[in-house]
Amino acid sequence: TAEKAQAISEKFDRPLMFTEIGFRSIQSPWKHPHAEAGGAAVSEEDQALAYQAVCEVLQPSDWMNGIFWWKWPSYTQYPTEESKSFTPMGKQAQEVLADWFQKNLEAAQ
Repeated sequence: TAEKAQAISEKFDRPLMFTEIGFRSIQSPWKHPHAEAGGAAVSEEDQALAYQAVCEVLQPSDWMNGIFWWKWPSYTQYPTEESKSFTPMGKQAQEVLADWFQKNLEAAQ
């Protein structure tokens, strides 16, 4: 939980960086986030909900220094349509992240 992460940060007087947070674009990806997609149905909506939840809980703060989103490839040819993959690129989750970054950018100014 965020409270446990914050307690660890405070105990060691160091900010935390989350090095891998991501969800597949399948139904209920939060139930088994590391499991293979298998026969699960594609759901960009559920993936976006999972990203939204993380963004709401992990707002920038003194104890949190950043998030690496899994998986954001460095090339634009990565397949995204009807994909059950982790990437938010080209999916509804990308809009969730764009909004989150914009709000935090505006708050920092």
